[in-house]
Amino acid sequence: MTSLFIKITNQMITSCKNYITNNNTCKLWHEDRDVVVEKLRACIKLNKEYQAAFHRTKAKLEQSPEERQFEFSEMYIFGKFDTFSKRLEKIMHMFELIESYSKLGESKIEGIERYSTRWGLGLIM
Repeated sequence: MTSLFIKITNQMITSCKNYITNNNTCKLWHEDRDVVVEKLRACIKLNKEYQAAFHRTKAKLEQSPEERQFEFSEMYIFGKFDTFSKRLEKIMHMFELIESYSKLGESKIEGIERYSTRWGLGLIM
């Protein structure tokens, strides 16, 4: 049964990757940032809902001792999805940093042009 949960988890991660990249037809860095962030949030929410459903089912089974119980390693089942979700959060953080620092390219501070050119801040949209 553990292997079934792992296969489901792996398929969910693959589906999230396909959803984010439009079935590998685009790079997320070239897409509209707001759209990509919403997709990333949806994938993170999917992970949370998946684990919540697992825990609800496990709790229901614990109330019925005659039923076969869930005795699986949650880290083994959800660890890969949790790691994937953390990566998505880091990507969202990168988008926030890009947004924050891209404003420097628009700045009129004396001498900022050198840094703007060096870091490509004028190119970030």
